[in-house]
Amino acid sequence: MGGGATKINKDAIDITHFELERIIGQGGFGKVYACRKKSDMGKLNDKESWYAIKKLEKDFILKSKTGVESVFTELSSVRDLIHQNICNCHYGFLSDDAVYIVLDIAFGGDLRYALKQSKIKEKSTKLKVFDEYRAKFYLIQVLDALDYCHSKNILHRDIKPENMLIVTNGYLKLTDFGISLKCDNIEECKARSGTMGYMAPEIIKSGSSHGTPSEWFSFGVCAHEFLLGLRPFDAKKLALCRGGIDDDLRNDMKLKELENAKDLSAEGKEFIQKLVELSIEDRLGTTGGSKTIREHPWLKDFDFAGIIAQSIKAPFMPDVTVANCDTGSNDAEEMFGGMEDEVKVSFTPEQQAKFNGYGYNMETA
Repeated sequence: MGGGATKINKDAIDITHFELERIIGQGGFGKVYACRKKSDMGKLNDKESWYAIKKLEKDFILKSKTGVESVFTELSSVRDLIHQNICNCHYGFLSDDAVYIVLDIAFGGDLRYALKQSKIKEKSTKLKVFDEYRAKFYLIQVLDALDYCHSKNILHRDIKPENMLIVTNGYLKLTDFGISLKCDNIEECKARSGTMGYMAPEIIKSGSSHGTPSEWFSFGVCAHEFLLGLRPFDAKKLALCRGGIDDDLRNDMKLKELENAKDLSAEGKEFIQKLVELSIEDRLGTTGGSKTIREHPWLKDFDFAGIIAQSIKAPFMPDVTVANCDTGSNDAEEMFGGMEDEVKVSFTPEQQAKFNGYGYNMETA
């Protein structure tokens, strides 16, 4: 398919070492392709191995104020993270018009797409949800991945279903570290970043610091979305937290959907309520960290060891023969073809220089 007859560059890792098969995801800067490695260059002996290649168009990167910083940030973070519930990085390289990062493959798509394909909670609302067992299965893996990131002084800062990918065996990998932050004290971060609707109030509030408890808030938003089919707070209402949280705002942001959920256990309701607590001091995980989340009654009896060993059968097995993503196109050639026909964009030497130093090769690291 994509570039199968292209001569392999023997001097350095680049796109010629990979055969592109099909699109498995796409976002603002570009597309993610399933690919096979066509050669060995070092110690990994990974010829014919499957990977995901994220191709980020330089044109789009340069149009964003933080685009260049984002691609360097993602590579810097993921190259330092090796965990079964994280999309580990294997290679990073450049072409004239794009930035590439080669990651673990996840044929099952993301949890946003999985939610769209899941059961309907209520015919009147058409809300899609996971059952409690399936939600726990995913959340425990995200919790483990975040715990590992925090141990490496890295905040992910963009926890949402789109960044949780299902692999062939039904297990989960966390991805997209483009706005992650690595620092000596991850509890005193002041840089505001994230996706509205998932961002904790303390991130939105001007001048306040935030850290791991903010990740637990986003984690709780995902739990609410998995089990009730929607986020707990409207993004516009969360934005009002910029000026602080008073009694009127707190009353206006009551978790009515959670309170009225008939099919959700009392423990599940409390778990979510404590995670999406607007006050950081009262939020689950602020005191005691992830240990208190693991020990919550809703999770504590789940087989954590089985999750870590991946000995538990996943509650959902993806069909890896189809594209588990919204491609925005019914064009089979675009879906399953390569990238040779894409329009080339010219860049100035000054623009190209912004990408100097980008690169990683696990085979020689």
